[in-house]
Amino acid sequence: MQDLMERGENRQLIQALSSLYPEDIAEWLSDCDPSARLEILRNLPLKIAGEILDAILPSIRAELVRELSPALLGDILEKMPPEEAAEVISEMKPRKAPEVLRELPRQESSEIRHILAYPEDSAGRIMDTDLISINAEMTVEEAVTLIKRSTIEETLYSVYATDPEGKLLGIVPLRDLLTSPRQIPLAKIMKDAIATVNPDTDQEDAARVVKKYDLSVLPVIDDTGILVGRITADDIIDIIDEESSEDIYRMAGTDEEELRVTSPFKIARIRLPWILICIVGSFLSALVISSFEMTLERVISLVAFIPMITATGGNVGLQSSSIVIRGLALGILKSSNLWKEVVKQIKVALWLGLACGIILSIIGFFWGDTNPGLLGAVVGLSMFLAVTFSTLTGVLIPLSFHQLKIDPAIASGPLITTLNDVLGIALYLTSATIMLRCFT
Repeated sequence: MQDLMERGENRQLIQALSSLYPEDIAEWLSDCDPSARLEILRNLPLKIAGEILDAILPSIRAELVRELSPALLGDILEKMPPEEAAEVISEMKPRKAPEVLRELPRQESSEIRHILAYPEDSAGRIMDTDLISINAEMTVEEAVTLIKRSTIEETLYSVYATDPEGKLLGIVPLRDLLTSPRQIPLAKIMKDAIATVNPDTDQEDAARVVKKYDLSVLPVIDDTGILVGRITADDIIDIIDEESSEDIYRMAGTDEEELRVTSPFKIARIRLPWILICIVGSFLSALVISSFEMTLERVISLVAFIPMITATGGNVGLQSSSIVIRGLALGILKSSNLWKEVVKQIKVALWLGLACGIILSIIGFFWGDTNPGLLGAVVGLSMFLAVTFSTLTGVLIPLSFHQLKIDPAIASGPLITTLNDVLGIALYLTSATIMLRCFT
């Protein structure tokens, strides 16, 4: 394919690509020159182009969507499932999205707008609205005939049995449908839905339900019980990948948008607010240190231990926050057991603080030239306090964010590390000042 592209034999290239899986084409296009991938996408069949847009990296998809005309984008999105087309539309710039929607037929445009009306990261945004639902009074034979006539291309796991109004009554697994007597009504062989979700349900909660009950497909019903869509296992894989990546980005002090941006200036603008938080924290640390100049002048050796105090406090705080954030994300930590987790982390903090404090006391004892016992006691006590309070900070801040309906991942990374630096230095120098006054 690379040779065909370099020789300019575009017709043969398009023919070769059309025989491959769209996911493989998307992977190959990711390594191509931007102008070449744009030209190739323009010449591929619309259905394949749509599948490539869904499978390709978000940063490259944003680049392609930016360059393609609204008319061609409309033709491509028309061939895509509504939920996938809605995702592409949601990533467009505000001015371009309405232009593309106007290029779509009224029904497709209406379906996409309906999906986009649901909250971001909700089950409604990812559910597949093309599904087979059959009146529960129909016989197995009638149901099979209806399925054969259906134009829905999605993988069929089961059949949804509904009443005349569309309310979900039960589920008929595909195997039961194929092996049951032909004249028996679906109502006789259907099973209760193990679990359902609402379109407004957070996609992470939907993923937890699928994982909990080991489901292949999860029905989505509205407040009146009417079946409006389904979420399949492949959707759940995408959700888990997306949510995990989002937490990692936020814990690192950046954003997933960075993958879609090519401008170094815009990437720097995304990272800058978190860097400014670190600068502010460092400035506060400097103020704390400057306010204890007299203490540092009396025992200059105290300066050597400041990096140890801040680094250790920051690390244990980050460990605690990571455990809490992951526990909240997986649903392990719930409102019913949050205080139990806090108590457990307090015990962990005390043990960590005691161990680190003893180690640093020994180091301080052999470090000091004058009054080494006092230096060892000061740095040991300070390390104990810094580690204990940093652990608690790493636990309480994410839990507080969770209670306030703010993503706990925002509380990790630069925010907790910076806060613990200031707190650690303040505890260290305050305890040093008090002990020097008492024992010298």
